[in-house]
Parts: sequence; structure tokens; C-alpha cells
Amino acid sequence: MNYLRIIKIFHIMIKKTLTFLIFSIFCLSIHSAYAIDYSGTYIGIKCKRGGCIDGNKKSGILQNLKIFPEFKDEDRTMVSVSTNINNSINIYFPDFDYSFNDMILNSGKFEGRDDKSGNALISGEIILNNLIATIKKHEGQVNEIIVYYNLSLSEIDIQLREKINEIENKDKKISILENDKKNLQQKENNLNNSLTDKIEEIAKLNKNISTLKNLLDETIEKYEKNLEDTIAKHKNDIKILNNENNLNIEKIEKDYNNKIIELKKKWKTKEKELLSIIEDEISKPIKIDPSHIMLRSKTNQETTLHTKPSNEAKIVATLADGTAIENLQSVGEYDEWCLVVTETGLVGYIYTDHFRDYGGDDNDIDDGGDLPGSDIISISFPEWDTGQKNKIMTVESSGFISLKGKINLETGIMEVRLNETVVDEVEQNGKFEAYLIANEGDNVIKITVIDMNNELHELSFIIKAPF
Repeated sequence: MNYLRIIKIFHIMIKKTLTFLIFSIFCLSIHSAYAIDYSGTYIGIKCKRGGCIDGNKKSGILQNLKIFPEFKDEDRTMVSVSTNINNSINIYFPDFDYSFNDMILNSGKFEGRDDKSGNALISGEIILNNLIATIKKHEGQVNEIIVYYNLSLSEIDIQLREKINEIENKDKKISILENDKKNLQQKENNLNNSLTDKIEEIAKLNKNISTLKNLLDETIEKYEKNLEDTIAKHKNDIKILNNENNLNIEKIEKDYNNKIIELKKKWKTKEKELLSIIEDEISKPIKIDPSHIMLRSKTNQETTLHTKPSNEAKIVATLADGTAIENLQSVGEYDEWCLVVTETGLVGYIYTDHFRDYGGDDNDIDDGGDLPGSDIISISFPEWDTGQKNKIMTVESSGFISLKGKINLETGIMEVRLNETVVDEVEQNGKFEAYLIANEGDNVIKITVIDMNNELHELSFIIKAPF
């Protein structure tokens, strides 16, 4: 009978423990954002004396249950804890079948009575993953029983908390990424709206051009008609005058010829005026709002902005040295021209050599570039001193520096040396990067290139480092 009773109690404990475990997991997933969650199963010892310590000599959950006499250990036990929204906890003790509910936590400490008779008083504290508690059954009475608990959160619950924290951190990262996506979409919408405005502006200009062309056609038609009428009248007058007085024919012809010449001059003048208006409208440069564009480049000298990638094209504006621009696209067989936008919103073409820090995508323009007439050995970083290209460059401080450039050879490259040291990082397109230590003062640098025809190409210059 005793064994049957033990097995029955075991089943009840397992059932209630699982119920509270599921409830604890549910509370942990819902309320983790509001307070510290202490939910879980705590395993440890109980004793009837104060200050007892963990003396567990077994392992596994079966050590806590009284199933067989050989496993009898009244000091081992487990409880289930669940956390509420209002910073309170519930503790269920399977060995007494007691629940202590809605106990407010104050710096981890709690106190309350059981949910049945109310004769059992519990007080204790939760510190990290440890629970220390004292239960007084029949508190204040002659038959009062005091039981002490020293418990720790089970390994499964500790792992569960870690997984939940991991999921919460991932949710936060996802939220940040969604906000970034939303901001990028907003920027895209703003650019699309700006593009729509420019398209509408171009449509208006085309409409104005069409109106002016129609006006020109009407004016030409009107003057041609007037000219025809004048000529007809002139001929008629001549005929009349010939009949009336042949002596006046020359005078009349002269007068009307003068009128014809005057009308033609007026017509030519008007035609020029209208054509000038049309040309002015057509030649007006495209202008955009540059406030949404990052201007990452600057002109390295005074240069001209053209409507086409050609020196023969119309000049839109003259840009001073140091004008902020953004490179939109490199064009030409050798990328010798770039389509740029200026800080005032003007769009046009300038020479690639007339600005520094190309900006845009790294794939738009090669560092150094195979430009017509460019040096066989071109250095793109650090920058040359003004007016000292291929002669002198000044760095901010002495020490380890990186030297970037490109070898512009169609015959192919056999070897590149920096001060007689072979440069390993040379790409197939001729781009290279070398490293050196610049001492204070003047550093004489010599780059030697041996091409596939075994011919030497050299560039010597000075790198200045401050003292």
C-alpha cells in the first residue's frame, strides 16, 4: 500500500510540476520586457535546521522523489516558480502541495501565505539563480513546523533563459534593420519625388520651346504673306505707273525696292531674335536640388563645366579650384570625362584630371586611369602637392604609409619595385599598393617598372614628412 501511495504522489507531483513549468515558460516569454523573470524549476535541499547547505550526492530528477526505499532522501526537493506582470511571483511546493501566490518582490525578497488554509507562512529571497526560503507550517501555534530551503535554478531553465535572451536580442536587431530599411525607402521616395519634379520641369521647357517654334512659324508665314502682298502690289503699281507715266517707273521701283529691303531686314532681325530666344531656352543647363546628394569630391584647379564631354561643347559654368562636386558617371573611351553635379545643382561634364577623390562607386573610375597622355607610373594616393605632380607630396606625419597608384602599360608588367623592394600587390589592370616607412624630413622615393619587353620605366619623387 505504501508503494502504491508513493507512486500516486509521484504522478501528482509530475503533473503539477509540468503544468507550472509550461506556465513558467509562457510567463517568461510574455513578461521578460517588464521585469526580471525568475520563472522556472528550482532544485536543491530542504532541512529542518537553519543554515543548511547543498549536500547533494546524487544527480538527476529521480533523486528528488520518494519512489523506492533505496533512493529515499528527504533532504532533496524541487519547486516551481512563475513571475507575474506586477513584479510578483508564485511558488508551488509539490511535496506539500502548497502554492504561494502573488508575492510582491522587494529587492528580490518575498513573503506570503499558502493558497489553502493560510496557516503556512513563507519568506525568502531570490538571488540570481538561487532561491532561499523558510516555510512555517501552523505558524505561531504549538505544533509549528519550520522547513528551510536552499534551491538553484535547473540547468534546463538556465539554458531556456539564455535562448530567450538570444531571441530577444535578435528581435532587437531585426527591429533596427527594419527601421534602417524604412529610412532608406524614405530617402528613395524623396529622390524619386525630386526626379519627378525635374521631369515635369523639362516637360514645361519642351512645351515653351514648342510654343516659341509655333510663334516663329506663324511670324515667318505672316511676313512671307506680307512680302508676297507687297511684291504683288509693287508689280501692280509698276504696271499702273508704266501706263500712266513711264518716266516714274525707276523712282517707284527704287522706293518699293527700299521697302522690300527694309521688310527683309525687319524679318531677319525678328527671326534672329526668336532663334536667340529658342537657343537660350535650349542651352539653359539642367539644374537639380543637390541637398539630397553627398558631394565627396573637389576640383583641383579652375575648370569649365560643359554640356557635352567635349571642349567644343558649350560651357555651362566656370568652376573655381576647390569647388565641391559629386561624380555621377565616367564617360569616354578612356574615362577622360566625368558627368558631375556641383554644389549649386548644375549638371555637366568636366575633365577627370580636374578633380580629386572621385567619389561615387569604386567601379566607376580606376585609380589613375588609362587616360590619354597620362604617366606610365601614376600615383593616386597620397596626393601630390599643388603644382608638384610627380615631384613632391607631403604627408601629415612620419611613419608607416600606404602608396597607391597604377601602371599604364599595354605591353604588360613583369615586375614593380619600390626603392629596390619588389611590390607584391600588383593587379592585372596595373593598379598597385605598396607600403613604406616615411622618416621625418625628405624621403627620396624611386618606383621602377620592368615591362614584358624587359624595358625599364622609372619615377622618382620626394615624400615630405613633418618633424
